[in-house]
Amino acid sequence: MLTAILATQTTERIMPAFRAYSEPSPEGFQFPESGAIKGWSSTKNHLVWFVKFRSAGEVHVSLYGKDLPTGNGTFKLKVSNKSGQIASGDSNGSDTSLDFGTFNVRKEGYVRFELSALSASSSVQIGGLKLAGAPVATALINETKYRSSASVHVRWPAPRNAPITWFYNEIVPKSSPLSTYYMACGWSRGYFGIQVNSPTERRVIFSVWDSGKEKVTRDKVDKELQVQLVEKGPGVFTGSFGNEGTGGHSHLLYSWKTDSVQRFLVRAKPIGTKTIYSGYYYFNDRKSWGLISSWSAPQDGKYLGSLYSFIEDFWGGEGQKQRLADFGPAWIKAGSDWSQVTNGSFTHTARMPNYREDYYYKVSGSRVTASAGGYTNEGPVTYGENFSGIKPSRPPSNDVLNWIRSVEEKDKE
Repeated sequence: MLTAILATQTTERIMPAFRAYSEPSPEGFQFPESGAIKGWSSTKNHLVWFVKFRSAGEVHVSLYGKDLPTGNGTFKLKVSNKSGQIASGDSNGSDTSLDFGTFNVRKEGYVRFELSALSASSSVQIGGLKLAGAPVATALINETKYRSSASVHVRWPAPRNAPITWFYNEIVPKSSPLSTYYMACGWSRGYFGIQVNSPTERRVIFSVWDSGKEKVTRDKVDKELQVQLVEKGPGVFTGSFGNEGTGGHSHLLYSWKTDSVQRFLVRAKPIGTKTIYSGYYYFNDRKSWGLISSWSAPQDGKYLGSLYSFIEDFWGGEGQKQRLADFGPAWIKAGSDWSQVTNGSFTHTARMPNYREDYYYKVSGSRVTASAGGYTNEGPVTYGENFSGIKPSRPPSNDVLNWIRSVEEKDKE
């Protein structure tokens, strides 16, 4: 239970409402880029924040905003699993502060704050929560513009300049929050994986970057520098993308399953100064491989290199939820030889000050488990940390080899 107000408050910091999350509906509030959240339309939705405390002690909490109803019982605050009700409310014109009292931080780690309204209001403006007390001074509070979890990358080293024509990898997705992208087969010119786009829509995505240095608008890229579609599979949508480099995009609406093995194959076929990159996906429901798309990449003529996988939260509306997946075993084919990648490194995008530390990896048999978000206490992991010890797995199965054989035989026709 929340206790009496601290008599002396040594440090005060704020958790603005625009960096909170909405639960259970991620769209329960309109989140501005800065400033207050205006209106509380449903008492079913709550605002949630997370803070990582590095020391124990008492912390005082208050709510600030405008047009907040004064008096007891208008809002409720849960701190982790401890619940407490407003003790008092003090109004100063239209600027209002409501007091929750204090709670005790018992150990280092993330603490969850959940704010509930006991009645809806269209006029209320929620500025955020204020925290005060000795543990607040060293606490990790997200002070960036991002509500999304950090992206994490598993990098698969390969022999330099090896003629790698095929890259095989697997993902076992363990969770599936909205706006999750689990990418299995990334290389220097593209990426291949699966996405959660809505509560009812999932996709398989294969994309290849253009040549040149344009980062935002594909219309600015000369035609001779753009990748060109060679072929696509049945039902596959193809188009273009920008804002992260530019290139050719393809996706297939497909209800892949969480906790099931997802299998991917990427092929590189150099032809002079171009390379045709193709992405093939294994459809578990019909137990067969199929083409997503093939693209001809100019100013290339190279094999596969700079191999990696990643987890991305591309929206942030559910940035508080854990994205967890097993990657591997990863296999590469150079010439006629297959080899398993049994070591690698781990990188992430959480290099901004005052962001978050909920990301980690661990080697799990023949796979690598990677996690992003969830405000878990298992992270952080040093950027660029190397790992080894991935256990040998069986080489790619006969269905993989037969599919590759059929693709390569088609080249001879």
